[in-house]
Amino acid sequence: MHLPRFARPLCAAACIGVLIGTGVPALAGDEVVRTATLAEIGYRPQRLAPATVVSLNETTVSAQIAARVETIDVRVGDVVAAGDVIARLDCRDARLASGEAEAHIGALDARIELARRQLDRAERLTRSQTVAEEILDTRAAELDALRADRRAAVATLDIRRLATSRCEVRSPFRALVLERVAAVGQYATVGTGLVRALDLDTIEISAQVPVDDTRSLAASTAPAFEFDSRRFPLRLRTVLPAVLTATRTQEVRLELSADEALPGAAGKLVWTDARLHVPADVVVRRGARLGVFVVDAGRARFVAVTGAEAGRPTALDLPADTVLVVEGQHAMEDGAALAGGGD
Repeated sequence: MHLPRFARPLCAAACIGVLIGTGVPALAGDEVVRTATLAEIGYRPQRLAPATVVSLNETTVSAQIAARVETIDVRVGDVVAAGDVIARLDCRDARLASGEAEAHIGALDARIELARRQLDRAERLTRSQTVAEEILDTRAAELDALRADRRAAVATLDIRRLATSRCEVRSPFRALVLERVAAVGQYATVGTGLVRALDLDTIEISAQVPVDDTRSLAASTAPAFEFDSRRFPLRLRTVLPAVLTATRTQEVRLELSADEALPGAAGKLVWTDARLHVPADVVVRRGARLGVFVVDAGRARFVAVTGAEAGRPTALDLPADTVLVVEGQHAMEDGAALAGGGD
C-alpha cells in the first residue's frame, strides 16, 4: 500500500512496525492505523474450573429379611463385582417356611384330585338322574375353591422362596466397600444396614463453572478432566439451571468416556473456548458501549460487543475474515475514512 508523499515523514517510525507485521497500514486523516483480520489476531483461550469425580450411587446395602447375621464376606477397601455375595443371614426359618408351603401345596393337590373324581361321579349320576343337580353344583364349587386355594399357596411358596434367596445379600453393582455397618451375630430386621458401598461404574464429573463461561463450555468440542497428570475426555451432560449467588457459578455435570477415574478424585475441568477472542487493547469505548472498529467499504465502523469488559480479552461473534482496526482505533470516530482502504 502506498502512502501519500506528505504523510511519509510523519509516520516513518509507525510504518516500519507495520511493514514487518501482518496488518495493512492505512490513513485516517493524519493518523496511521493498522488493520488485521479476526483470524490473524484472534485466539481461542483455554478455560479451567475445579472439578470432582462423583459416583451416582453410594448406598447402604441392607437386609431384606429378619434374620441373624451369619457372615460378612467383605472388608473395607474390597472391590466386589455386581452380584457378589457380601453377607449371609441365618436362613433356617425361611427354608422351613418354604418347606411348609410346599407341603401345603401337596395336600391341596391331593384334595383337588379327590374333588375332581367326586365331580366326575356326580356328573354321571346326574345324567342317570340318580342324584339331584344341587349335588353336582356343590362338587363343582368345591373343586373351584380348592384350585383357588392352590393358586394362593403357590404365591405363598414364591414369597417364601424369595425370602430364602435373600439370605445371601449380594452387591447391586461393582462397588468399593466403604464401611461394614453390621456385625456377625447381630439380629437384622428388614432395612438393617450391612455394608456401605460406592458404585465404581456409574460416575460423572461435577464442576463449578462461572456463569459467563457456561456458554463457551457448551460450545466446546473436547472438554477434559485433568487429574494426577492424566487427562480424561468428557461429554457435557447438563448445566444445572441454578446459580450459586456467593460464587456466581453454575454446577455442570459431564460424562466420562472411560471409567478409569476414581470417585472422589479432585482435579480440573479444561476446555477451549470455541469463539475467537481479541486482545483487550483492540476494544474501545464509545459512549456507554464497548466494541471494536471494523473496516467496511474503506471506512471504520464501530461495532458494539455485548458482554465486553474493559481491560479483558473479548469474544467476537464475527466471521474470521472480518477486518479489524488494531492500531489507531482509540482516537478514531465511527465512519472515519481510511485513505488506504484497510481491506
